[in-house]
Amino acid sequence: LQNGVQPRNETSNSTTLNSFGIGVAGRAEYSAIGVNGGRAFTNDIQLDGLPIMGNGFNEATIIPNEEGIQEVRVISNNFTADYGHGQSVMAITTKSGTNEFHGQVSYLLRNEALNANTYANNAQGIRRPPFKVNDFGGAISGPIRRNSLFFFSSFHALIFNQGQVYLDTVPTALERVGNFSKTFQQGANGVPTPAQLFNPFSVTQIAPDLYQRAPFPNAIIPNPDPYTTYIYSFYPQPNRTPDDVYNTNNFTSTQINTVRRQTSDNRIDYRRGRHSIYGSGGFDFGTILQPVAFGTKGFNNDPATIKDRNPYAQIGDTIVLSPTLFVDLRYGGTRTNTINFAGNHSGFTQYNAFGIPQATQALFAIQGAAPVVTPNIGNAPRVSNGGSNWSPLAGGQFANKQEHQISHNVVGSITKVHGNWTFKAGSEYRVTLANYTDFEEASTNIGACCSGDQGGNYTFQYVTANGGVAPQNTSPLQAGINGATMLVGENIWFVRPGADLKPAYAAKYFAVYSQNDWRASSRLTLNLGLRWDLQPGLTERYNRLAGYDFTKVNSFGTPGRIDFPGTQGYSRNLWDTEYHDFQPRLGVAYQVTPTLVARGGFGITYLPTNSGYFSSPNDYGEASFASGNLWLAYGANPHGVPVTRFSDASPLVQATGSNPAAPQIYGSGEAYFDRHLKNQIARQANFFMEKSFGGRDQWLFSTGWSGSFSNHLP
Repeated sequence: LQNGVQPRNETSNSTTLNSFGIGVAGRAEYSAIGVNGGRAFTNDIQLDGLPIMGNGFNEATIIPNEEGIQEVRVISNNFTADYGHGQSVMAITTKSGTNEFHGQVSYLLRNEALNANTYANNAQGIRRPPFKVNDFGGAISGPIRRNSLFFFSSFHALIFNQGQVYLDTVPTALERVGNFSKTFQQGANGVPTPAQLFNPFSVTQIAPDLYQRAPFPNAIIPNPDPYTTYIYSFYPQPNRTPDDVYNTNNFTSTQINTVRRQTSDNRIDYRRGRHSIYGSGGFDFGTILQPVAFGTKGFNNDPATIKDRNPYAQIGDTIVLSPTLFVDLRYGGTRTNTINFAGNHSGFTQYNAFGIPQATQALFAIQGAAPVVTPNIGNAPRVSNGGSNWSPLAGGQFANKQEHQISHNVVGSITKVHGNWTFKAGSEYRVTLANYTDFEEASTNIGACCSGDQGGNYTFQYVTANGGVAPQNTSPLQAGINGATMLVGENIWFVRPGADLKPAYAAKYFAVYSQNDWRASSRLTLNLGLRWDLQPGLTERYNRLAGYDFTKVNSFGTPGRIDFPGTQGYSRNLWDTEYHDFQPRLGVAYQVTPTLVARGGFGITYLPTNSGYFSSPNDYGEASFASGNLWLAYGANPHGVPVTRFSDASPLVQATGSNPAAPQIYGSGEAYFDRHLKNQIARQANFFMEKSFGGRDQWLFSTGWSGSFSNHLP
C-alpha cells in the first residue's frame, strides 16, 4: 500500500469466506480502506473514470480481474477539482488492445497437502480438513483492424473447496424432554454443581416488587411444553465425548464450503478521425455455499448462500476539436444482483406443529420459510454457566438479504490549452436505484435478537413483577438454564415491526467543476480549481421513510418530532438538501534546484452522504410502515407470573404509516436521521519535499506532511 492508505479490516487472512470479494459483506471488506486518516467507505471507486460503487456501503460492485487491469491509482489529499465525492479516488484503468496480438494465462494451486493442521484441530484430535484452490485465468488482445480498431478480453475463475470442522453443543436425550437432573452448572466457586431450575408459574411474593420462584425438584420439568419437545427433536444426538462435564462440544461434523467466482473484463477501442471511442463491459459473478453443521430437510438443512451476479457496461468518446481543444464524454452503468441467505426459505409447512400462532403467521415476509430457533441466545439473563450452552437449532436472522441495484453515471468535460494555461471544465451526474429485501427473519424467530423479552430464561430464582432479574440472584445456581425457557412454554415467536418492508431507494449526485493549471515559469506551477456538489437526501419510491426534526414540537407538546418525507410540508428527501457545497482546490509545485522540488496543496471535499450507511430498511426509520408483534408475557398488570405462552397470540403492532401523532412510534429503539443532517466534509492539506540523487538521478527521497480534518460525520 502507498503512504497514507490503511486497511480498515483484517487483511492477514486470505481464507475467510469474506476475503474473496463476493456478496455485500465480501465486497465491503474488499473496499474497507481508509486514506489520509479517513474512514472506510468514504472513497470514490472508479473504473475508467466512472464510479462503480453500490448504495449500501459505497463498496465496489465490480472487482475487475487482475488480467484486465492496466493501473490502479489512489489519488488523495490534493486531487484536482475534476475529482470529488470522496476522501480519495481509487482509479482503476483497464487494458486496451494494440496493433500486436498478446496473450497470457495463469494458474494457482493450493492444497491441504501443503498446509499444516491448526493448533486447535490438533488439540481436539481433528484431522486436517480439505483445502483445495484452483485459481486460473487468461487474457487476449490485439487488432481487429490495424491502426483503428482493437480488442481486449480477459477471464478469471476461482474454484475453492474448504473443509470446515464444526464443534457444537446439542442437548442430551434427557435435556431435550425437560430432564436436567444430569446437567451441571458452575457453582459459586466455579466447581461443577448439579443444575437448578425454578418454576416461573409457582412464585411467592416476598416484597412489593420481588417474587421468589419455587425450584423444580431434581431439575426436572414435569410437563414440558409439547411444542418444544417436538422442536428439540430436530437436534441431532451427541456424537463425541464432550470437552467437559457441561457437555460442551458434544457434537462434531465436517462440511465442505465451496467458493466459485468468474470475472470477465472486455474492451473495444475505435479511432476514427477526431474520435477515440471505447466500449467496455463484463461481469463479476460469484457464489459461496456454506453447509450447516446439522439439519433436517425442509427445516434447517439449506446451506448459507452468498451470490453475486453483477454486470457492467461503459461507453466513451474523446473528441479532438483542435490541437488545443478536446471534449471527453462517458456513460457507465452497473447492475448489482446479490443475495445473502441463511436458513430455509421455502418448503416449511409445520408452523402449527411448532406452536406459532396464526396471527403471527399472517405477518410472515415469506410464507414457507422456516423459523429461526436459537434456544441459547436471546435477552438477559441468558448466561447459565454451563447447563445448556446449546448451538442454535435453525439460523437465518439478519440473513435474508436480496439486493437489486442499477447505477447510471454520466461524465463530460472540455479542455482548452492556451499558452501556459490549461483550462478544464466539466460535470457529472449519478443516480443509483436500489431495491432492498433485508428481512430480519424470513418468517419469525424465537430466542434470537430484538424481541425485548425481559423474561430472560424464565427459570432463575428471584424475579420482579414484570419478569426482570432481581438483584437477589447472586449465585450462578440461581441463574436458571437457557434451554429450559421454551420447555416451560415461554419466549415469543417474534416479527419485528418495520423489518419486513421492501423499500425502493434513489440516491442522486450532481457536480460541476473548473480546473485551471498555470505554468507561471519554468520553475513554478499553480493548480487552481473549484467544484460544486449537489447530493440531495435519499428518497423512497412510496415515501416510506422517517427522520427526526429537533426543531419541531410533537403532538404531545415536547420538543422533537418524527418527520415523514413527502408530508407535513417536507420534501420527499430524508433530509434537507444543501446548495452551498463549494470546494476550492489549490496546488503549487516549485523547483528549488534541478534536483529538489517542493510541492503542496489544500482542498475541500464533500464526502458521500446520501449513501453508504446500510443496505437495509432498518436504518431509515421505516418501522411504522410494516406490522409486527410485541412481547407482553406478564400482561398489562404484572405480578411475577407469566400469563401467556409462546404458543399464544402476542399483541400486534399495526403499521401506522406516516402519522406523526401515533404514540407508538415514540420511545422505540429505532434509528432516525436528523432532518437537518449536514453533508460530510473533509479538509485536506499537504507539503512535501522531493530530492533526486545518484549518478543518473535514479534515486528519489521524499519527506513531508499531510493532514485531514473532517466534520459532520454521522
